[in-house]
Amino acid sequence: MAICDVYGCTEHYGCRLRNKGIQLSPTATASRTLNMVPTKVVPPAFNKQIMYDERPDGSKMPILKPNGDVLRRKEYGEKRAQIEANRKRIRQSNPS
Repeated sequence: MAICDVYGCTEHYGCRLRNKGIQLSPTATASRTLNMVPTKVVPPAFNKQIMYDERPDGSKMPILKPNGDVLRRKEYGEKRAQIEANRKRIRQSNPS
């Protein structure tokens, strides 16, 4: 890309670019929408959280499945009524 010394030359590609001046696209400039901070979203691991049972003394114990694995939030949401009924039955049978 050659730029010659003749002022106003339009023969060379480099001269034509120099005559156009500085050009910026709208996406290169700052604006209200481009500088916007994204909103916080629930992380994808939200459904993998371990569900806890809060005890009266303030301690937290993980809720376990019958096979001994921890209960995750997704499964708790799907079977909430059944799980809550079992927890209520256990609490009423063992008043301590």
